[in-house]
Amino acid sequence: MIKLFKETMVTGLGALLFTKEKVEDMVQELIEEGAVNREEAEQLVDEMINKAQQQRKEMKEKISLEVEKKLTKTGFAKKGELEALRRKVEQLELHIQALEEEIEAVNSNGEKSIEVIDNN
Repeated sequence: MIKLFKETMVTGLGALLFTKEKVEDMVQELIEEGAVNREEAEQLVDEMINKAQQQRKEMKEKISLEVEKKLTKTGFAKKGELEALRRKVEQLELHIQALEEEIEAVNSNGEKSIEVIDNN
């Protein structure tokens, strides 16, 4: 049973599916059957939990990478790209506002009239 248990964990999918409680329950069964002693059981639980955590981490990384590839392929903008565009638009709006204020100041001083065309 220990061999089967370890082989299941090695496949990767087993480690992803087992919770700490499930691993502890299975190891407790092994203790009760006399297949392992308490020290071996604790070592086995720690080993399996570490393996599961590592495999979960690797799976998350693979999923994130794959999602990013698909989003890039479909042309979706990343959050950072959208934020950069928002900042650029804000800068342009401020620049336009400053230019409009400058034009108003020039027009109100009686100097040559400059007309602003609003395409909105």
